[in-house]
Amino acid sequence: MNSVRHFFSISMNYNIYDLIEKISKRTELYTGKRTLSHIRSFLDGYALAMHEANIPSTGTPEFSGFHNWLANKFGYERLTIGYPEILLAASLGKSAEHEDWNINYFSVTKAQHDKSVDLFFSLVSEYKNA
Repeated sequence: MNSVRHFFSISMNYNIYDLIEKISKRTELYTGKRTLSHIRSFLDGYALAMHEANIPSTGTPEFSGFHNWLANKFGYERLTIGYPEILLAASLGKSAEHEDWNINYFSVTKAQHDKSVDLFFSLVSEYKNA
């Protein structure tokens, strides 16, 4: 009974950055695969579930600004690609000016995906602390 009382006394909110930190330690446990598209799908689903349950995020700055911050950092402001594509292109050495910035996901190796995921976790930390 004590644990039930303790459960209901916990404030209902979440911090997206705490979740991202957990995911960084055991990515495949949470997402199934260690790719940016899997991470984004997991985070989007989690955020939607929290929104539907009216559970607010306490993480600052708001994670929704990460995409614009990242697009600005890498010069992708004029393109409509998401942060997974920006980071994968950047980790493959493709700039926004590159004529063929589109990426064939079937040709991306596990090592290249790992590099882009590592870049994601590093840049989320930089964004959070900026």
